[in-house]
Amino acid sequence: MKKIISLLVSLLILLLLSACAPQSAPSDEPEVDVHAVSVERLCEAMDMDEVHAAALLDLLAQMEFAGEVLYVYSATDDNDEAYFHIWIGERTVDVYMKADGTAAAVQSSGILLYGKPPTPSEPPAKDDPPKQDDPPVDDDPEAPPVTLTLTLDSHTASVQAGGKGRVSVFGQAGAEYKIKVYYASGPSSAKALSPQAAAEDGSLVWEWTVSSRAKAGVYKIEVIRVDDTRDMLTLPFEVTAPSED
Repeated sequence: MKKIISLLVSLLILLLLSACAPQSAPSDEPEVDVHAVSVERLCEAMDMDEVHAAALLDLLAQMEFAGEVLYVYSATDDNDEAYFHIWIGERTVDVYMKADGTAAAVQSSGILLYGKPPTPSEPPAKDDPPKQDDPPVDDDPEAPPVTLTLTLDSHTASVQAGGKGRVSVFGQAGAEYKIKVYYASGPSSAKALSPQAAAEDGSLVWEWTVSSRAKAGVYKIEVIRVDDTRDMLTLPFEVTAPSED
């Protein structure tokens, strides 16, 4: 009888020790399929099917734009042509699309990487004489690339609606630069965002007040050299809802 009681006590002790022992770490959750997530975001934001979205990701990967698609939003360029601004990994890229769902052009930091952006053409008015054809443009593929002069000092990456935004960059001394700050309603027309000539040390600073009516979202800021628009710096810019305090 004593042996049975001793055995039961031993079993009870083992059960208590097992219950008190630290539990083994749970198995790792399955990794997120970055490619699938990126395809889904492109399909939703760009109104395209999975086949075309996957093809676009493959094209961007060939140009070394790899990683998860974080944000996508539509915008219009200086010619009122629509394109999509895509944050992929830690970089941004602009993509013009054809009607068939394929990429027409890809550019980054103002430099064309693939294809050709659409060129707007307006038909002449009925009473106007026909215009002569423009001389052919010499698109020399061996022409030297643009010399980028812009470097970032600091900028306001996130600001509440009604708050202050600031961008500080360095360019070429004496050269003129303009800045574009985009919101959901389009580029800002604030006077504080007027073009500037870089100081002797190349410094440029813009400070402005974000409208209290600005819609929350992730947008972009562009700093562009006036005499060569290929020399451009694109910066992420987030507007958050104003504090309720």
